[in-house]
Amino acid sequence: MFTRKNLDQTLRDLGAKPSEAIFTELHQAHTGKSRFYHNDQHISECLSHFQKLRGAADHPAEIEIAFWFHDAVYDTRANDNEERSADWAKAFLTISGVNQVSIERVVSMIVATKTHETDDTDSEILVDIDLGILGASEEAFERYDAAIRSEFHWVPLDQYVQGRARVLQHFLDRDYIYKTAFFRTNHEQQARSNIARKINQLW
Repeated sequence: MFTRKNLDQTLRDLGAKPSEAIFTELHQAHTGKSRFYHNDQHISECLSHFQKLRGAADHPAEIEIAFWFHDAVYDTRANDNEERSADWAKAFLTISGVNQVSIERVVSMIVATKTHETDDTDSEILVDIDLGILGASEEAFERYDAAIRSEFHWVPLDQYVQGRARVLQHFLDRDYIYKTAFFRTNHEQQARSNIARKINQLW
């Protein structure tokens, strides 16, 4: 799914011209040596999972381009990755002639991946898919968890354990991890099982 052909089609659907340059830039960003989970494979999986929910989306092309950009900037030592990724998307889509209303919705969706707070159907779909790995199989979840540790390799183990447990507990404390009926039905219980198990392992 992380192919120029797919990106070009999304851009056409948004009323923009295909761009080899932006595909190259996004490819370079997502294949950096410091990326173990937030990489091109993650984007491909998000785009693939989206096909199951595409019919429920209000603006499917906007969700797709938000996926392409939502981790475009990813620095584990920074706390403004989502905002910078959104700024990159906004700048590119603006010069590409995409209408402003669409751009603002894309920006809002990208920023929503930071807080996981949503207020519209498309954001709910995007955030649920982005968090889909939480409700994957135990084996897939463990691979994801190990990859996250690799991305934060510079954090001392005791600090990492405390921070990771706090993040995971935040999800367990919510009434629901997922927003959409599809994910609640198919992945909510598995996500809670995965997270609870990992917290117990960390402590």
